[in-house]
Amino acid sequence: MPVGSCAGSVVSVVMVAQDCRSTVRRAVESIQNQTHRAYELVVVDAGSTDGTARMLDSLADRDVRMSVVHSASRDRRAAMNLAIARATGTYLLLLDADGWCEAPMLASLVSMAEAGNLELVVSGLTLSVRRPDSDREASVTLSAPTHVYPTQHDFRSDAWRLFDDSVLLPVGAKLYRLDRIQRLGLSFGGHAVNGHDFVVDYLQDVERVGILADVRYHVVRMVGSPQWLDGGFRDLEDEHACLSELYAHWGMGGDAASMEMLQRRYLERLVSCIESVSASRNGLTADERTSIVASMIDNDQAKLAASVVRPRDVLSRAMLSTIRQGNARLAYGQARLASLFMRPQDRLTPDEVV
Repeated sequence: MPVGSCAGSVVSVVMVAQDCRSTVRRAVESIQNQTHRAYELVVVDAGSTDGTARMLDSLADRDVRMSVVHSASRDRRAAMNLAIARATGTYLLLLDADGWCEAPMLASLVSMAEAGNLELVVSGLTLSVRRPDSDREASVTLSAPTHVYPTQHDFRSDAWRLFDDSVLLPVGAKLYRLDRIQRLGLSFGGHAVNGHDFVVDYLQDVERVGILADVRYHVVRMVGSPQWLDGGFRDLEDEHACLSELYAHWGMGGDAASMEMLQRRYLERLVSCIESVSASRNGLTADERTSIVASMIDNDQAKLAASVVRPRDVLSRAMLSTIRQGNARLAYGQARLASLFMRPQDRLTPDEVV
């Protein structure tokens, strides 16, 4: 059935696929099984070498609403921009190649968006984390109560709660207005490989936002060795700067709850980075690791965060005084001990990887 003949607003579902042969079929079929039939699925294969491209072509041969673009480049951000450029619907949904949607998801999102003429609808999701060397899977649900923010002020005043619930930053499980993305010229870029910069840009002047408590989206993510050597701490610094600029743009620098959220998020992710240094198998000595930890905590931002926040997790509370003191050796020792007992989902802020 051609897209134009489907009843209701068309949703452009876009996805980047890269060496994900084991998960991409489920992702595609979860869209093909949606109760909301007015969709198009645009997939960009970003230089896959594992058979993903052939599988996508086979799936597209049987569905006129699915198109596949093959790119030789393995730049995932460029691939996502290409996919968005091919979209033609009223709304946009970004689908992870290791994610899948329950059948009513699109219908639920579109229904809420159309009922309130919303510019953004945020749904709940589950994140399951696996490690390559283990069969164990740890899961966490990211959701917030159903609510509609009819004005920009209402949304901005309450956004700190949504950041705390880890539902605002993930690029998936959201229904965006495609015309708004095009009008603002938004794209994926910068250092944020998870696309959080795209979401923050979209949030800057958004007005009508809906939150849907329903959990209809699921991601199963392989989390390998700790990423601090690949820029995890730099990502933390970039994210904090990005969120701080967002709140400055909103004119909410004096809002106590929002500012505490920003500092608390920084501290909790900082502790996660320290724990990653202590747990990674990289051949570095304890002194070398301690030196890396010292570079993380010996800065004004870390000291400010540690001086004002009330952390939510046990490890951050335990390390609060140590970070305030700038004691890198003790911080490394505490994180090293904790890493022996922590579960995978306890090692990171949930929306850090989605």
